[in-house]
Amino acid sequence: MSISDHPATESRSMRRCAECDAGLAHDQRYCVECGARRGSLPAEIAGLIGAIREQGPEPDLPPGTPLADWLVDADRRPPVFGFALPGPRAAAAAVMGMLGFGVIVGSLVGGTSVATLASAPLIVVGMDHPASAPVAQPLTAAPAGSGAGGGGGSAAASGSAAVTAQTDVQASASPTASPTTSPTSTSGTDTTSAGLNGLPPVKHVFMIVLSDRGYAQSFGASSGYLSGALRRQGELVLNYYAVAGSPLANEIALVSGQGPTVETATDCPKFTRINHASKGPRGQVIGIGCDYPTSTKTLAGELTSAGDTWKAYVQGVPANAKSACRVPGAGSKEPQTAGSRNAYVAWRNPFLYFRSLTSGSACHDGEVGLGRLKTDLQSAGTTPSLAYIVPAPCSDGSEAPCKRGAIPGLAGATKLLKTVVPEIKKSPAYKDGGMIAITFDQAPQTGQYADPSACCASPASYPNLRGLPPGTPVAPAGAMGPALSGTTTTGSTTPTDTITTGTTPTDTTTTTTPVDLGTGETTPTGGGGHVGLLLISPYVKANSFEVVDYFNHFSLLATIENLFGLHRLGYSGAPGLPLFSTGVFNDYDG
Repeated sequence: MSISDHPATESRSMRRCAECDAGLAHDQRYCVECGARRGSLPAEIAGLIGAIREQGPEPDLPPGTPLADWLVDADRRPPVFGFALPGPRAAAAAVMGMLGFGVIVGSLVGGTSVATLASAPLIVVGMDHPASAPVAQPLTAAPAGSGAGGGGGSAAASGSAAVTAQTDVQASASPTASPTTSPTSTSGTDTTSAGLNGLPPVKHVFMIVLSDRGYAQSFGASSGYLSGALRRQGELVLNYYAVAGSPLANEIALVSGQGPTVETATDCPKFTRINHASKGPRGQVIGIGCDYPTSTKTLAGELTSAGDTWKAYVQGVPANAKSACRVPGAGSKEPQTAGSRNAYVAWRNPFLYFRSLTSGSACHDGEVGLGRLKTDLQSAGTTPSLAYIVPAPCSDGSEAPCKRGAIPGLAGATKLLKTVVPEIKKSPAYKDGGMIAITFDQAPQTGQYADPSACCASPASYPNLRGLPPGTPVAPAGAMGPALSGTTTTGSTTPTDTITTGTTPTDTTTTTTPVDLGTGETTPTGGGGHVGLLLISPYVKANSFEVVDYFNHFSLLATIENLFGLHRLGYSGAPGLPLFSTGVFNDYDG
């Protein structure tokens, strides 16, 4: 992509090297003119380099990460012999110089022009575990559609139960080609889901969205099914973040790319239409309410237009029910907790909030009870392209009270996962291009584990929430003033502001302890916190980790759209958004 192809919304300073003013592609990580890096290094890599060069503070990697076990054991580290790594710019310049020399020699000998080779894909470089002797890795070209590897690039640090002493860290680029559109678009090119945009041929995506639990409470726990036996079946994407401060707002973001409104930021306590809505930047619907107008596009609608299928499997709805499409009446107040006669709450099901789905037959045809999943999994033909699994309140992992006598928390979620995941994994659809994505809609926004951190170029404040006074229950952290704009910290952070949110009727204002802000890919406020993501698929390695890049809910939506060749909706199409690529799909060789 040339500089002139960049969206008009991207500032000139973002498209030029800060050191030499050379042109940069939107996802280019290093300047080819002077070798300067665009933006700061990911926290883990910066920490690792610092530990090797200066023997200073060691990087704080999560328990279970193969590198972490090696770093904590000083006796296992190789001697340094007084060697100091060159600076990042010098190293980058040296690498670029060697590659450039090879390109010139190759072009002179082989007859291929330098201009032609200059547009070749990025080379992927493997790095062995530091404790072992350096081994030359084969140089492989990035898949077609890959760019120069910018902030949206993906890299994976993977391990396995059989090989725990070695970790491969692959640096690879995100797909930068414009996403193909659905057949109804005038510019559509491909209508299949096999191998688009350099990604694996995923044909069936299973999304399990749990609720209101942060990374440290779930995947980072010392024991438990989710952090133990289940995690070892797939790849844990550590640096994965929610994008808003309420469950419903995050769920809507996952299926439409829409930011929150005042009402969705409080889980829509009163079901009201967004009337007289206007269109904002990035396709955002500007207005008041929570029921989006018919013109608002969704992932479900895009799949239907492309000839693919979708279903929402809603727990708490009888398996023999004809439909799970229970749209609240205008002005009604849905119960916010489940009772003895009600195991279903509307705000756990984001598809109900789009009139493009509920005004016709799409909602009634596409929403069923969870019991139907086992039947649909009998063949690949009856399994939808997208299966969105909606847990009941007592099975979503949240600590919020769900019904009398029930124990909230991970116990209910564990029971659900132990039933659903094995059913999916043994199905023909999963074996023929399946992917299971397990995450949480948000981290807690109040209490001991409150975390409103954000990452990945999320808006400082969303259009529908701008101008709200500080302390307003629905005000995003980014709207509390410019003081924290652009401030970054590493990994999962504890927020530094006093913040009030309205995710449940019992929410109260909570003051959290300040943290030392470092340099990383996250901001301490402005999102829904650090939640993590577990991917289980034939295209990812079991018991592996992705620790290098940072992603959020918009990244997951954009990746699913890329897998099926769909147009990227809302904030999933934002410039510089990190996307899953070969670093995440670490068991796919193209």
